[in-house]
Amino acid sequence: MKQKILALSMGILTMLAMSMATLSDPVSVTTTVSGYMTATFNYDTVAYSSQSAGASDVVAPGQADGNYNVTIDTNNNYKVSASGTQFSDGGGHTFAVSNLKMHGNTTADGLSVDLATVLSGAPQVIATGFTPSDTDNYNGFWLSIPGTQFGAPYTSTLTVTYAAV
Repeated sequence: MKQKILALSMGILTMLAMSMATLSDPVSVTTTVSGYMTATFNYDTVAYSSQSAGASDVVAPGQADGNYNVTIDTNNNYKVSASGTQFSDGGGHTFAVSNLKMHGNTTADGLSVDLATVLSGAPQVIATGFTPSDTDNYNGFWLSIPGTQFGAPYTSTLTVTYAAV
């Protein structure tokens, strides 16, 4: 009788051990990696020399040398957008910021007026498709002066934005 009870107990224990060994549930492990971006502008002014009324698509001085560059540190793809205020001489004479074009690229040699975006008071996408490995970003500027523009020094303020996409 003890052998039967022992055999029965062993059988039950074996079944329990086998059924425990076959139990499983999937476990999902999730996390969110925070994005980050820093943009270090290596310029704060684009200073054109004196221009004639009617000048068209004048390239910013030093642009071919990469003077207008931004160093990017990010773990996301990103884009560049920009907007600006109208040019003003502070004495009541103005002309539209749409007379300024801007382009962004990973090299100064890659900047092109043909790819440049006309600026406005609302943010315009200048360039997109940058990846985290694109740490150098060069900005190009081309200025046109209306043919009948009053002669005076003019200033516009641009807002250049780097944002994750």
